[in-house]
Amino acid sequence: ILDPNAALNPDHIAYMVELTDGMSFVGVVNGEKDGVVRFTEITGPREVSRAKIKSQKALPASLMPAGLLESLSADEQRDLLTYLLQPSLAPAPLMVRGEPPPRKRAAVEAVLRNAHAATATPAAATAPASALRILLCASEKDRAHGRPGAHDYPLWRDRWSRLLSFAEGVTVDTTNGWPTAEQWARHDLVVFNSYNPAWALEKDAAKTAALGRDLDAFLARGGGLVFIHFALNASSQAAELAQRIGLAWQGGVGKFRHGASDWVLSKDHPLAAGFTEFKPPDESYWNMSGDLAASGARVLATSVEQNTPQPQMWTRVVGPGRVFVSVPGHYTWTFDDPLYRILIFRGMMWTVRQPMDRLAPLAVLGARVED
Repeated sequence: ILDPNAALNPDHIAYMVELTDGMSFVGVVNGEKDGVVRFTEITGPREVSRAKIKSQKALPASLMPAGLLESLSADEQRDLLTYLLQPSLAPAPLMVRGEPPPRKRAAVEAVLRNAHAATATPAAATAPASALRILLCASEKDRAHGRPGAHDYPLWRDRWSRLLSFAEGVTVDTTNGWPTAEQWARHDLVVFNSYNPAWALEKDAAKTAALGRDLDAFLARGGGLVFIHFALNASSQAAELAQRIGLAWQGGVGKFRHGASDWVLSKDHPLAAGFTEFKPPDESYWNMSGDLAASGARVLATSVEQNTPQPQMWTRVVGPGRVFVSVPGHYTWTFDDPLYRILIFRGMMWTVRQPMDRLAPLAVLGARVED
C-alpha cells in the first residue's frame, strides 16, 4: 500500500500489449488456451487471439496506484490496517458431536430477499439507523454446563464483540457479570448471555430486587434488553426476573430437552419476515416461572414439547423500553448459524427501534455457511 512498486508479484506482472490493428491496452496475463490469451484489465477480463498480438512488453511498475493512504484520514488509515492485519473471522471449532450441516448461502439470501419485500408494511417501520452502543454481558462457564461446545459464554463474548464491531455506527463493549451503573447509563442495548450468576446465586431477595430496579430504570429510559438461553436463569428469584422479561428459569422446576425441534415461527411477527422454517438442533425450555400471556409478550417462535407448543422466542414492550428473549443458544454452533444470527440480530435491533436487518450483512461473516 505504501509502495506498490517495491516488490512485484511475478503472477501479476502487467504488460503493455500492442495489437496488429494499432490498438493497445495494459493487462495481466491469466493464461492461454487454443491460441487465445486471457488478460485482466482494470475494467475487467479480456480475451485476445495470439495472432492479433503484435508485441507484449512487461511494465516495470505495478497496476496498483501509489498514494492510496494519502487519500485517507488518520482514523481511516488505522481502520484499514487494523482490518487487514487481523486474522479472518472463521466459525468456532466444533467440540461436540451431532452438529447440523452448514446452511446454504442461497437459503440465507432468500430469507433476506423475501423480508425486503415486506419492509414497506407498517409493522416493519422503524427509525433510521443511528449510532448505537451495545454492551455484551457474559460470565465464566457455569459448572453444571462444563462440557466443551456448550454454554461457552467467554467464547461468545469474544467472537460476537468482534463480529458486531464490523457494523457501521456500532460500538461494542463487554463485561462479565452484572453491568455497573455507569454501563447501564452509557449503553443503548444490553445483551445477556451467561448463567446470570448475579441473580441466580443471590439468596438475598432485597439484593435481587435491586437488580430488578436496574432493569426497570433501563427500560424506563427506552433501553433495549436481550436475554439469550441460560441468562434466563434466576433460581429461587425467578418470579422477579419473569416480571421484567416474561418468563424465567428456576432449577428443579423448569424442564429442558436437547436436540432438533418442530419449530414454528409466528408468521404475523415482523421479526419472522422472510422465513419459511427454522429448526435449530439446540435446547428447548418450558415449565418456566411467569405468565407470558399476562405480560403482554408477543411470541416469535415455539417448539412442541410434551405435545404442547412452548414459547422459545418472544418480544415484550415495557413502557418506552423493549425486551427480546431467545431460549436457543445452548451450543456454540448455534451462534454460527446464519439464520439464528438473523433472528437474534433482528431482536436486538427491534429492542432499540433500529432497521430490522441493519446487522444482516454480519449473518454470514465467520458463520457455518456454504454455497
